[in-house]
Amino acid sequence: LVNTLISYHSLPRAVKVLEKALSKIPRMDLLPIKIGSLKRKASPKKPAKLQQKQSAKKRKIDSTPRAFGPCITTLRELKTLELNEMEYQKDLTVRGKIIEKTKHNYINNGGKKMIVFHATIADKSDTVQVKVYNREAKEFCKGSNVQITNFRFSNGVMVVTKDSKINKSKNKVTNAIKEVPVLSLSEIKQKPVGTFVNGCFKITKFSLPNKERDKSPLRITVKDYFDEINVIIFKPPKAFSCEIGKYLEMLGVKVNLYKNEIQLLQQCDSYIKVL
Repeated sequence: LVNTLISYHSLPRAVKVLEKALSKIPRMDLLPIKIGSLKRKASPKKPAKLQQKQSAKKRKIDSTPRAFGPCITTLRELKTLELNEMEYQKDLTVRGKIIEKTKHNYINNGGKKMIVFHATIADKSDTVQVKVYNREAKEFCKGSNVQITNFRFSNGVMVVTKDSKINKSKNKVTNAIKEVPVLSLSEIKQKPVGTFVNGCFKITKFSLPNKERDKSPLRITVKDYFDEINVIIFKPPKAFSCEIGKYLEMLGVKVNLYKNEIQLLQQCDSYIKVL
């Protein structure tokens, strides 16, 4: 039974399913024990099915089979789970309200034109960044209450694809956080390497890539009131232009460590815009 559960579920989920199943099985050591004569009284013959039903009724056991569906978890609980980043979470469901959404056209590493929606969903416990690929815009609208199953989750970001299930929740998410949390640069630097973050910070300086070397990145230094950080962009869009004093808006950039320096690294699907 254990091997079968693990083959269908991740280990933490398999443990929960097994515990739930075992809790429905009566423990013989807790049943009342009657001490009496060793002679057993002959009981009138009854159909086997009728005896089973009466026996279950006496023990107060629901004899109907129970179906195990996806487990609904809060966004805060989701962040604490140790999940395989490449595995679709078929046995987990999250509910939340979409409080932010930005459409972004980009070209992936294979040269194919793609569309991604950078979004944030919230419940009353927390907020989570979401990247939505290959879905219609109407399926993921700002302000909607949604229920999502069969998604991937890694580095603090939920990834929703064409294989994921998105349903509009019949019940509104009550007391959902209304605003997207704003991280300072000091807080961003404390995040684990590999974490995806968002932000909007003032440009203080930048260095253009060497035209003779295509691999040389664009390096932009941004700051807030207390700290500064470098943003590395390897393939800036052709129409992209920097100007000191303006603000750099970023969605889905990755915290990176290079030569003992914490920096923000642009991904092919990151949204970056000078405001």
